[in-house]
Amino acid sequence: MLNTCSKNIMRTETSRSRGRNEWERSEERVGHAVHYRGTIIWQKAVEMVREIYSLTPRLLETEPYGMHSQITRAAVSVPANAAEGWTQESRKEKAQFFPTAHGSLSGVETLVTICEQLGRFPEAETSKLRSLVDELSRMLTTMRRNHRAN
Repeated sequence: MLNTCSKNIMRTETSRSRGRNEWERSEERVGHAVHYRGTIIWQKAVEMVREIYSLTPRLLETEPYGMHSQITRAAVSVPANAAEGWTQESRKEKAQFFPTAHGSLSGVETLVTICEQLGRFPEAETSKLRSLVDELSRMLTTMRRNHRAN
């Protein structure tokens, strides 16, 4: 499943005879690159942000530890880093943004768990969010492994 996931996330290798790898989804090809908005990982990350924002009205914006601010900043960081990494020139530069996105995603997961345990987010209402977090984590793990191997 990870190989299929990897192929569908962001990357399709071009002919080795041309001597380069291109990051693209072939069905949305524009010249030699696709806009980051066409990537599955970015789309799923934005969907996760929408889920977070649907839950955050349950949090007090003025609470001492700023849970509202922390969880929304961490969530927004995931698609922002995916987009920023996409626009980098080299594979090495691109690879630097995946760990940051993955770290922010881990922060989101931790904060959601805390909110559930504090009774702020009912677990019944976080199932879609949890599913997105799990899927994004698998995608980011695959992307990171692919970059380490190359």
